[in-house]
Amino acid sequence: MFKNHFKIAFRQLSRNKVFSGLNILGLSLGMALAILITLFIRNEFSIDRWMPDLENTYRVYRIGERGETAWTPPQLANLMATDYPEVEQTTGYAPNGENLVTYEGQNWYIEETAVVDSTFFTVLNLSFLKGDRNTVLDEPNSMVISNDLAKRIFGDKDPIGEVITYAGEYEYIIKGILDDQSEKSHINADMYFRFYYYGDFWGSNNRSTYVKLKDGSDPTLLAQKIEKDVNELIRQ
Repeated sequence: MFKNHFKIAFRQLSRNKVFSGLNILGLSLGMALAILITLFIRNEFSIDRWMPDLENTYRVYRIGERGETAWTPPQLANLMATDYPEVEQTTGYAPNGENLVTYEGQNWYIEETAVVDSTFFTVLNLSFLKGDRNTVLDEPNSMVISNDLAKRIFGDKDPIGEVITYAGEYEYIIKGILDDQSEKSHINADMYFRFYYYGDFWGSNNRSTYVKLKDGSDPTLLAQKIEKDVNELIRQ
């Protein structure tokens, strides 16, 4: 039965080669596009989904006349950690662009760098190859780098404890190595070091604020309280 159907279909295709070719091409392109869209959506929805406590972890957005943005005042993380009992922990993140690093007389331009709080790797649980996520940024001159950057600069040498010069004058000690080949994340810098200047002006917005809430906390009520308090600080 199947063999007869196949012969009939083949004869029909042979009699209308142009029309059949266009149909087959269109079907092939449609299937390929559907597969690509499915893979893209699957990839997008996999980002950060592996993180522990994801259901209690949020990025704070500031909403204004021009829409919403993830850039918030640098003091916001500290305010939320100290003034709101439903908050378990907070941290801040700011991309720092391309910068020069030097090690043993050789220079490298690192495209993706970031300044973060000491709590960054306990709020956002990125995977480590080496180092203790709870303490890697305790010291002001400590630094965490990606495994890819570690291989570029140090080769097979263990980078932990090595000192590199950042931006031509600042010395940092490498305390941790990230596993940048594991799970996908929206955070993808090659170098992380401590944020050091918070200032006292609430009108500036130059970094993202992340917050981990305690179990059972209502993020909507917390957002309303933060909006009221921060608006008052801005007015002052």
